[in-house]
Amino acid sequence: MLKSCSQLLVLLVSSVLLGCDQPTPEVWPQFRGPNSQGVAKSQHAPIEFGPEKNVLWKTNLPAGHSSPCIWHNRIFLTSHDADTNKLELWCIDRGSGATRWRRQIPARQIEKGHPSFNPASSTPATDGKHVVVYFGSCGLTCFDFKGKQQWKVLLPLAKTLAGSATSPVIAQDHVILYRATYDKHYVFAVSLASGKELWRHNFQSRFSASDACSATPVLWQDQILLHCKDGVSAHSLHNGNRLWWLRSRSTATSTHVLGDKHLFVATWYQTGEAELLPEYSDFDSLLKENDQDGDQQLTEDELPEDLIYYSRPEGDAPESSYPVEFRELDPDKSGKMERQEWTQFLELQTRRRQRNRNHGLLAVRLNGHGNVTRTHVRVLETRSIPEVPSPIYHEGHVYLVKNGGILTCVNTQTGKRVYRKRIGPAGTYYASPILAGHRLYISSGGGRVTVIDVAAKTPRVLAQNEFGENIFATPAIVDDTLYLRTEQSLYAIASP
Repeated sequence: MLKSCSQLLVLLVSSVLLGCDQPTPEVWPQFRGPNSQGVAKSQHAPIEFGPEKNVLWKTNLPAGHSSPCIWHNRIFLTSHDADTNKLELWCIDRGSGATRWRRQIPARQIEKGHPSFNPASSTPATDGKHVVVYFGSCGLTCFDFKGKQQWKVLLPLAKTLAGSATSPVIAQDHVILYRATYDKHYVFAVSLASGKELWRHNFQSRFSASDACSATPVLWQDQILLHCKDGVSAHSLHNGNRLWWLRSRSTATSTHVLGDKHLFVATWYQTGEAELLPEYSDFDSLLKENDQDGDQQLTEDELPEDLIYYSRPEGDAPESSYPVEFRELDPDKSGKMERQEWTQFLELQTRRRQRNRNHGLLAVRLNGHGNVTRTHVRVLETRSIPEVPSPIYHEGHVYLVKNGGILTCVNTQTGKRVYRKRIGPAGTYYASPILAGHRLYISSGGGRVTVIDVAAKTPRVLAQNEFGENIFATPAIVDDTLYLRTEQSLYAIASP
């Protein structure tokens, strides 16, 4: 009897130990994977691939900019069909690419935005039982894994210039959403079980046309960290109270990342980089070159065509530069700009540029309270800051990818730039980079996926993979398989 008990005990202990040794299945439960960090567990993701190369399967979908949200054998995506104006949530079988189910989310009106915007830009979030989806057109909706709606939180139509691209996150039994529109600017939490609102924090700052505020919340301990138009704001997960904050002008488009007890935030603003700003002529020079009737004033028709607030030399038209609005040059509405009005305009631009002194890659220590702008913040880099793509943290370095295919690496300990190099094609970059092992996957807006080895002191291009159609969505990597969404399709790609 004693021997039998001993054998049983050995079997039980062995089972526990074997269970502990089993690897945790890899999931990608929200935008940019676990906690939006953009880092996969996979070490052997594919390097060379294309529309006809190393493709496990391909599924055609209506357009959408949301990224794959993956839990075991299910992939969740959203779409907007421009022909039917339908907003939908898709559940795709990860093994075959077949559609398990799809659900339409009704909306009275479809949200509008930037010419490149798609109303299905927000990535779903899941905890393995629920999948929560957000559309700026109508609000939050929760489904179970069989596609049955659990609850819905109706929200007013989001009115912004850029369009809504922030994504919900699931934290414990909360669903967190950061929402900024012309009407309201707030972060709030609802119950994952019921959709009942638990708390809301309203921001006092006014949301303007130049703000995007599409960053997804990031969690640290029991805090919700937000990249906002005014900088960074940290809130209690339990009641939404603001715990600490910093001031830095930003469009708040990119999502922030954690590393080495710091938060790294790429605060970008249109007038933040000096090299992208024009040098304005004095009034006499303007008159000499443009005053056609010699009245010592300038009408709107007499203004030079290249009079701009800032430029995006690597961006796509029509938003590659922003022309000066005549109403700012003619505040008295006389129809002509006088010398004093030009002087006032120059003074206004100087003040605007001074407000953006903290523009850049910020390193924020995470043990602060109250206003930490002067006590917990280091500016690591002020050039080549990405407008849309989010940064990556890896082994003491932050990687940034901006328009034009420019990759910047910054050492977070020394605060010094390790390199800045063009590694991809020209044009606009919307998708954020992701990391698997020591390899960065960088998707250009024009449809090229560049794979970079960042293990060495200088980046090494391993492959340039062309897809021939636009890429807006950030890819996902799970179990050494790359899930890439182009404008028309979802690909599953793996090495042979």
